[in-house]
Amino acid sequence: MESKKELSRKLEKARAKNARLTKNNQNQARRIREIESSRAKWKDKSKANILKVRSLGRRGFGASKHLEQRVSRHWYSANMMSLCLSLRLVAGCSFRSIVKIIEVFHLRSVLETADIPCANTIENWVKKMGYYEMVYCKGEGLGDSISVIVDESMRVGPYKQLLVLGLNAAKTDSSPLDYSKVRVLHMSVSKSYTGDQVSHILADVGRQTGKKIAYGVSDDDSKLKKAFRLSDIPRISDVSHAMGRCLEKAFKEDARYQSFSKAVVYWQHTGVNRPYAYLLPPKQRVMARFMNIAPVVEWGKGMLGGFERLTKEEQAAFIDLKRHEVVLNELGEALKLAKSLSLYLKKEGLCTSNITVCLSMIEQGNLSCPALTVFKTQLLKYLQEMNELVKEVKERWQCSSEVIESMFGKRKAKDADNRLVQNGVNVLEIPLYCLSQAELFDRICPAMESVSVPKTQAWISMQFPDNQSFKRNKFFKNEKIVN
Repeated sequence: MESKKELSRKLEKARAKNARLTKNNQNQARRIREIESSRAKWKDKSKANILKVRSLGRRGFGASKHLEQRVSRHWYSANMMSLCLSLRLVAGCSFRSIVKIIEVFHLRSVLETADIPCANTIENWVKKMGYYEMVYCKGEGLGDSISVIVDESMRVGPYKQLLVLGLNAAKTDSSPLDYSKVRVLHMSVSKSYTGDQVSHILADVGRQTGKKIAYGVSDDDSKLKKAFRLSDIPRISDVSHAMGRCLEKAFKEDARYQSFSKAVVYWQHTGVNRPYAYLLPPKQRVMARFMNIAPVVEWGKGMLGGFERLTKEEQAAFIDLKRHEVVLNELGEALKLAKSLSLYLKKEGLCTSNITVCLSMIEQGNLSCPALTVFKTQLLKYLQEMNELVKEVKERWQCSSEVIESMFGKRKAKDADNRLVQNGVNVLEIPLYCLSQAELFDRICPAMESVSVPKTQAWISMQFPDNQSFKRNKFFKNEKIVN
């Protein structure tokens, strides 16, 4: 029989060999992930190049017969349509401004054209392109397994807009989500939505696209949570909303924060017509204040840092700010950690290994005071909940819905100054935000030839049956007649 010493030596040798094999396996797995990420990038570049080649071919560079490519049953060329659409979607010009720009180009001999389209014609082009992308190209360019991002936006009056975006379920790169990676799968406007209705919409999306919905991303709206639960789809809580919720639970009931918040409101209202108005704190939105509290905290710390450079009158106006220095520093530490965690998860995605990295980042943070201890507890709770969802998943998942918030913001920025005007064209623009210039040009001919103006008008009439501006004008017109 072998001696105890010999057996011990063999055991140590086996352990060393096992450690080498484990490290080798880890290196191979890391290399496989790098190769997969690199392959995905090359595929994206190849796709972009193919689209660019097709676009150049359709524009007819080097072939005079294609220089003025015509669209069937349309007076203007595809090049003119592409220029107008680009000025609207890329440059953000209004329809009347586009007409003026083309007139200037024509006057300066930059653009030779026999006719210049009017604003209504350009608006119809945008509507037709958006309708075509939403109805005929639903889910195009996405894989067999997708994820969805769902959110709703408030509008003036009783109507709300629901938007469902689709994207590939697996995250294959290390960059935040942007417009080019998503597609509009559903868009509608209604007086209200319930969890049951949103659940039916998700079922229709899966049936119409023929793709499996692996998971969804949304904020913590109760109806959306219920919809995913009824649809039996795992729901990832948006990391930005989660960070705001953790901050809210840590500081909302804190008397020091409440005092600081009241002081900020006081300065905002009393210093408007004063010489020191340029020093006033930035305004916060009414809803979800803790999601945009960073500018106020940065303002407060900046004011304290340069307080000695203020005039005596300015120092007297903001002297109370020194009483809030402690809570400002605590908020700054919390925001610094929240920003680091959210940015890391937006870039790298959600998986067990990345959650482990986030946990180590939390442990390294300076979170010793009571409010920051509560903040740390809430962060750990959120990461544990997300870990339960992805612990059996081998791929990385998206965990941010900022792209859908950005789409809503971009659409609202183009709304009319009269907020009662419910402009359907701004809604139909949303699907076009996801397209590159090459993809936009390639869709011009099929969209213009397959979609008619009555189709777009019927969709807008169905989505906006209650025109608030029309009702207001009618009421006050009749009131004048009676008087």
